[in-house]
Amino acid sequence: MKLSALWKHSRPRFWHYLYGPMLILWAYILSLYANWYLDNWFGSGWFIFWIVLFVSFLLYFTFPGNFFVYGVNDYADGDTDKFNQKKQWYEKILSNQKNILKSIFNVQIIYWIAVFIIVLLFAFVYKSLDYYRLVLYSWIALIPFLILSWWYSVEPIRFKRRWFVDGVSNILYIISPSILIFILDGWFSTNFLFWFLAWWLWVIAMHCFSAIPDIDADKQAWLKTTAIYLWKNNALWYCVWLYAVSWILASQIIGLWGSVFALVYCMMVLSAFKYDIFKIYKMFPYINFVIWFALCLIIYFI
Repeated sequence: MKLSALWKHSRPRFWHYLYGPMLILWAYILSLYANWYLDNWFGSGWFIFWIVLFVSFLLYFTFPGNFFVYGVNDYADGDTDKFNQKKQWYEKILSNQKNILKSIFNVQIIYWIAVFIIVLLFAFVYKSLDYYRLVLYSWIALIPFLILSWWYSVEPIRFKRRWFVDGVSNILYIISPSILIFILDGWFSTNFLFWFLAWWLWVIAMHCFSAIPDIDADKQAWLKTTAIYLWKNNALWYCVWLYAVSWILASQIIGLWGSVFALVYCMMVLSAFKYDIFKIYKMFPYINFVIWFALCLIIYFI
């Protein structure tokens, strides 16, 4: 497949759904330990290595990671895409399943081989295999992401066709950054638990809200999504409550800003009772991008 087609299947407007949580969680870690890192590591091999490792994971959650999530989704969704008007013009409908599946795995392999070669260079220059071992440990963080992304769409498990499990399984958006931070820093606290639960509820709400425009298409394909189970109005209220609880948890760390952001998301969902939900859905990625960028700054400087 052409690179332009792969690029479109990766849904660039949704990329920050994956790299956003990583930036936010890392901003939280750096806000606590930045001075220590600079005092102890600046200019050292470890300092440079961590920067390279962080950038490699961040870049992975742009095109390669998103292409895995949405490429697998396109590969498995032939039964619903034929009913979905959104796929006819707003997104790219898949024409060749075998080609995209091959491309998905080629992109993953090529990317991580490149990272592995860079790490081997570090191990050679600094004469230490610790860099090599750390990357192997870090790759553990990708395993839940890859498994959940695959089985979200692919039979026989296909989480997306199971009530409430479809939303819960969207922990895939935050699981890798969370595990990565734990592996690299060995750090865990009540505050981190608040963040983790807040983001988990947020992605459940995000999934349900995004699935509401697909209710008719998914119903024709005999899927049993949360949005179908609750139907439009109840699903919207479900999203409101999830967003509200999510930001109550986040407010324990970022204070008043949590309430401000909660209000934005709740107003967005509530407006769908009156206005065309698909038009609001198209604004969703832009709202997320602005708020997540603001969160990175707030978290780092509070």
